[in-house]
Amino acid sequence: PARGQPSRCLSSSSISPLDILSCFSSFHTERLPDANSSNYWSAEVMLSASGRYLWATARPSPSSSWTGYVACFLLADDGNMVRPMFRIPTTEAGGAAEAVSPAPWSDEYAAMAHHPGGYVEVLKMEGRRETGQGVEYASAKVVARVDIGDGGCCANAIWYS
Repeated sequence: PARGQPSRCLSSSSISPLDILSCFSSFHTERLPDANSSNYWSAEVMLSASGRYLWATARPSPSSSWTGYVACFLLADDGNMVRPMFRIPTTEAGGAAEAVSPAPWSDEYAAMAHHPGGYVEVLKMEGRRETGQGVEYASAKVVARVDIGDGGCCANAIWYS
C-alpha cells in the first residue's frame, strides 16, 4: 500500500548487524482475508515459548460487526517466517482489544483477552504434523473460557502460576 495507508499484510525484515540502516524484506503474507484493511487494527504479535511460532491478532474497529482474526506463523531456526500455518476468526465481533498471550510452558497454547466482551479464552493448536521445516499445526480451537463479569475487562492476559 501507499505510505500511510493501512496494510492487510504482516511483513518480516532483517537488519544487518554491520549497518543498522540496511533492511530487506524477507517474508510478506496476508494477515486478513479479503477485506477493507482500514477497518482492522493490529492487536498483538507474540512469540511462542520456544520462539518457533509467531501468534498475531487483528481486530476490527470496536463499533463494527466484523469478526477479528488470530493467526499463527511457523518460524525457522533463525527466526525468519517460513509460512502462515492458520488464520481463524475470533469468537466475537468488534472489540477494543484482542491481545494474544502464548503460554510460557507450551507452544500449543495461547490466551486471548477480549475487551469489551469481558472474557479470556485459551486456544490450543491442533492438527499437528511433522514437515521438513518442523512441526506445523492446521488450526487452533478454544479449549477454555472464563467470563469476568465486571462490565468489560481484559485488554491483556498473562500466564501465572
